Amino acid sequence: MLYQVDTARLASLVRAKRGGQTLREAAEEITKTVGPVSVGTLLRVEQQRMPDLPVFLHFCNWLNVSPARLLYCPSSPAAAPAESTAATVARLLRSDSRLEPAMANVLAIMVEATYTQLATHE
Repeated sequence: MLYQVDTARLASLVRAKRGGQTLREAAEEITKTVGPVSVGTLLRVEQQRMPDLPVFLHFCNWLNVSPARLLYCPSSPAAAPAESTAATVARLLRSDSRLEPAMANVLAIMVEATYTQLATHE
């Protein structure tokens, strides 16, 4: 099996979380919270280009997304994994321009945590 990163999904999640921030502001936030990411790298990720592994992990940590959720195997019958309900709701919240980015992120985290909690009780 040859796994690949779903760069379109990564780019979508990054753009949604960045919201109204400039590239520079978002790069500074990522650097301060999880590790160094340049403005150029952030731009390339939003253009669906693959970063190197350490930077990919910085993005996963910043997005609060498991790296496994961004991997797929094109040779498998289902080319890309289906997005979970919690992930879909979180992505939509983070991409809603009517919400402040911080509030959208808090709501998204709450939704994901709720679904995680529900899964442990099934």
